[in-house]
Amino acid sequence: MSQRAAISAIRFGLGRRPGEPVVADPSAWLAAQLRLPAPPPSDGSPDYPQIAAAIQRDRAARDAIRAATAAQPPEVPPPLMPDREQRQIGEAEARAHTGVLLTTTAPFRERLVTFWANHFAFNLRRSPV
Repeated sequence: MSQRAAISAIRFGLGRRPGEPVVADPSAWLAAQLRLPAPPPSDGSPDYPQIAAAIQRDRAARDAIRAATAAQPPEVPPPLMPDREQRQIGEAEARAHTGVLLTTTAPFRERLVTFWANHFAFNLRRSPV
């Protein structure tokens, strides 16, 4: 395996799978992956309106708890209430994304997707969005 092929498979992809052939032209292999159509959304994963509704319900529940505990002394912190629905949505999305990573024919594109999704991620629990 040439050094360029190894770097393209490891640094720009997700690594070679057992039995996967070594690419002859790493630059062309990487460029071709960006021209492939995006994979279809996984079945059963929630769509954006469902996710937004879950976030709004969670925020309303948290606001209600804050209002109820506002009269308590300041040394009593408001209880942490991880929302089950949001956690289930996040777990379903993570499982779907992991399935795509394990079966993709375009590892470079999926590596870019993972990078940019993490880059633009935000935490709903820490700041208002």
